[in-house]
Amino acid sequence: SRSDARAACALRERRITAPLQRDSRATLVSMASGPRFSTLAIGEGADLTLRFNFGVYPPSKPAASRGAGSKPATSHGAGTSQPGDIVHVTLLLTGGFAGDLVSVRLLPAAGAPGTSAPAQLKATAPKAPTATPAAPPTFGGVDDADGGPKSRVQLRLEREGARLGLSLTFKRVPGEYYEQSLEWRADVLGAPSVEHLCKSIIMENTRFDVGETKLTPVVNGRVKYVLVVVQYTQRLKTERLIDAVRTIEGDKAIGKAKYNLRLVDGALSDEMSGFTHNAVTPLGLACGMPMLIHKNITELLGGHFWLGGGEVDLKLRFDTAEFIKTFKPVIADICM
Repeated sequence: SRSDARAACALRERRITAPLQRDSRATLVSMASGPRFSTLAIGEGADLTLRFNFGVYPPSKPAASRGAGSKPATSHGAGTSQPGDIVHVTLLLTGGFAGDLVSVRLLPAAGAPGTSAPAQLKATAPKAPTATPAAPPTFGGVDDADGGPKSRVQLRLEREGARLGLSLTFKRVPGEYYEQSLEWRADVLGAPSVEHLCKSIIMENTRFDVGETKLTPVVNGRVKYVLVVVQYTQRLKTERLIDAVRTIEGDKAIGKAKYNLRLVDGALSDEMSGFTHNAVTPLGLACGMPMLIHKNITELLGGHFWLGGGEVDLKLRFDTAEFIKTFKPVIADICM
């Protein structure tokens, strides 16, 4: 499983004894056949998100007689359920670490026979383990500047970096970091020059016309979204950027008139990267995608460069050779 402990836990089909009450945030998706499904955020906290996916369908056969691979019966209408219905449940946990202890309860709707539970589904707070856990592994990097504990984001990225064999250095910067000059920022990070300050941005080919491709970076060898690593001191050149994307596509590339590379909007960047503006990093991306890096970065003095580190005030230094070996970006002259 991934280091951020994204894991799906499928529960067995179970009968319900009272109608389910759907959370008001539920989004119903009509399927061409089979049951209708709903996704609810039922356990959101600072670091953990629990999503509840289920299908409801009447039991055309007793549950015990349903064989493996059998198809569910036709569903009820959206948002309805009846006593005796069969519910297939999947819980999806994101944002935690492998080994985290999480307790989940599904509470019946208010008014269900013999209950007085609130009309909602909940995830309880994690229970303390009965035995003293082993000390967590130690990773490279630095603690926050104030001497406090590392954030969960930093720990998650350190674990991912360790898994990939990367030598990482994290640096927590002052809140006014982005209000200051590049020279000031380089001094805070101890970077040899302002050229060592880089950023990761997601670009989209807005003329991509191969069906529905939201959140799908590559379709049939064609590139819809690409992560670009570039220096703050440089400006991207459209023609060179298009040439680099066509290099990624190889023999799937088509005429240049079908390419128009633009920066994605903030909301889509957040969703695809898993990080906010000024915090995007190639390490631990929520949605993997092809990558381009400006060739000048690979020639920098010292063999390293700085990028965002998952949080706005957290910066991350990569070893250039390790970065290229691990992420295998296309190296190209994509700037003016």
